[in-house]
Amino acid sequence: MRRWLVVGLAGALITGRAATAYAQSDSLKAGTWAVEASSDFGAALLRFSSPATAWRIAVRAAYAHVDAQQTGTTFPQAENSDVFNVDLRVGVRGYRGRGERYKPFTTVSLLAGYGNGSAKRWSGGAAAELGAAYFFSPHLSVGGAGEFIAAYERDEFEFGGGGTLTRRVTTLTFTGFRMLATILF
Repeated sequence: MRRWLVVGLAGALITGRAATAYAQSDSLKAGTWAVEASSDFGAALLRFSSPATAWRIAVRAAYAHVDAQQTGTTFPQAENSDVFNVDLRVGVRGYRGRGERYKPFTTVSLLAGYGNGSAKRWSGGAAAELGAAYFFSPHLSVGGAGEFIAAYERDEFEFGGGGTLTRRVTTLTFTGFRMLATILF
């Protein structure tokens, strides 16, 4: 009796693990769509072209209200402005670990951005992302990622009296880590 109990438990464990592996590998297939939210106020849409590759379109937006005052000068100045920035990324994400719940991934993207506030900002460049996701089910994953960005940015500041200051900046930045939640359908 004891032997049959051990055989039954071992069989259930093996069958359950195989079913989980099948469900995980089956969730990432060509034609699958996914929506991703990130802790840095970004959202992305993914479309899988294979179980290991997805096209990704992401948008990040930010808004701030700025109140600034300059004191201690002959002509003190004040600035009140609303600042809005939006960035768009289009790229490809590759997943490793087919059939497993834990999947490392890399993403390579082109990016473009626009901002408007005390200055008008245009930017363009490329981004590389390294991360990992844990699939709780075939339709839900939670993970994290870090991103490196190489970008060119052009800012235009307008001054009273018709003056304009143009600033061009080339940057290489590590943007830090962010949390990701993804729903696949």
